[in-house]
Amino acid sequence: MEFQNLLTEIRELENTINAITRQTEHTDLKINELINKIDQKFLSISIEGVLLSLPNKAIGSKTYAQKLNSQCGIYEDVQFNKIIRFLSLLEEIELDYNNLYFRLGTTYLTKPNKKDAEILASKYTLLCNEYKLMRVLLDAVKLDKVQFHKTYNLLEDRGVFTTEYDRTNYYNLSTIASNIVILVEQNSQINENLSNINHELWEANSKFDNINETLINIESGVNTGNLLSAVQTYQLYKISKKSKRFNR
Repeated sequence: MEFQNLLTEIRELENTINAITRQTEHTDLKINELINKIDQKFLSISIEGVLLSLPNKAIGSKTYAQKLNSQCGIYEDVQFNKIIRFLSLLEEIELDYNNLYFRLGTTYLTKPNKKDAEILASKYTLLCNEYKLMRVLLDAVKLDKVQFHKTYNLLEDRGVFTTEYDRTNYYNLSTIASNIVILVEQNSQINENLSNINHELWEANSKFDNINETLINIESGVNTGNLLSAVQTYQLYKISKKSKRFNR
C-alpha cells in the first residue's frame, strides 16, 4: 500500500510539473511576443526619426538643370553633353530616393523595415555628395578652371559619363576577355592531359619493347633447346645403330 501511495504521489507531482512547464512555455511565448512588439515600436520610432531628419523629396536636379540651361554656352559641346549625363544620373538617384521615402513613410508604423531606412540614409548621403560635385561643375567653370577639370576628370574616371552603348560594349568585352581566359586555361589543361597521355604512351611503348625483347630471348632459348634436343636425338640414334651392329 505504501508503495502504491508513493507511485500515486509521484504521478501527481509529474502532472503538476507538466502543468507548470506548459504554463511557463505559454508565458515565454507571451513575453517574446511582447518583446517583439516593443522592438517593432522602437524600430518604428527610430525610422520615424530618420524620416523627420531627411527631406521628404529630393529635387535638386531641377535647379541644376535651370542653371545649366542658362550657362550652356560656357561649356564645350562634348563637356556639356557629358554633364547632362551626370544630371540624368542625379535624377535617377532622386527618383529612387523619393520612391523609397514614400514607401517607408507609409509602412514604418505597421511593417518597419530597418534595411530600407539604412538604404534611404545612404542614398541621401550619396545625393549630397553628387550635388556638391554638380555645384563645382556649375560654378568652377567660371571661377576655377583647375577645380572644374579635376572634378570633371574625377567623374569621367568613375564612368559617370559613359553611355549605355559604352557600358554594354565594356560588358561584352569583359565577357569575351573572361571567356578567353577560360579557353586559355582549358587549352592549358588539354595540353597537360595530352602531355600525360604522351608520357603514358611512351612508357607503354617502352614496356612493349621490353616484352618483345623478352619474347625474343624466349624464342632464342626455345630454338637453342630444340637444337640441343635434335643433337641429343641424333647422338642417341647413332649409339643405337652401333649397338645393333655389335650385337650381330
